[in-house]
Amino acid sequence: MDLASAEAAQARWALQLMLRRHEPFAAVAFDRRWNVLMANASWLRLASLAEPALAALAACQVIPPPRPNLLYLLFDRAGLRDHLENFEELASTFLARIERELLSETDPNDVRRQYLARPDLQALRGRAEPGAQMAMIIPLKLRLGDLRAHVFSTIATLGTAQDVTLHELRLEAFYPADAESEALLRTMATTST
Repeated sequence: MDLASAEAAQARWALQLMLRRHEPFAAVAFDRRWNVLMANASWLRLASLAEPALAALAACQVIPPPRPNLLYLLFDRAGLRDHLENFEELASTFLARIERELLSETDPNDVRRQYLARPDLQALRGRAEPGAQMAMIIPLKLRLGDLRAHVFSTIATLGTAQDVTLHELRLEAFYPADAESEALLRTMATTST
């Protein structure tokens, strides 16, 4: 089902509600291949600091194809990679997640496979030492010039989705990991409106 279609009006409304209510913090809805379907103004503002074209997208509206891809934003130098202070730790975690997701995927051209095969990411796969103490929550440590924000995220799905497209949709909501990050993100939201 196309999220922009009349048949998806109820799901679209629910996603818009969740995205708007999460302001002033970032939130993004994406599909199983990590393509961004919708995002709130805070997420677009943060992501556009590294990818300026995202600033032109309408907040809380379905993004038309070609859609931005979260893996590109995370792993590519033209995206957020060089703005992440803990890129290697995050990349290792995300690569393990992608490997788990692909266990039931048969499409050999899936974009996620391309990232697992990239030579610059190979050394980051399975980086954790066996038996090493793992952090319970790994914050995303974002650095944009002199600005620094540490955030963590939660991922939600639509619990009663009857359509495969909606069943595979995820909503990632970001929260400040410390008081300084909360103050910065709130200030950014009020100075950008």
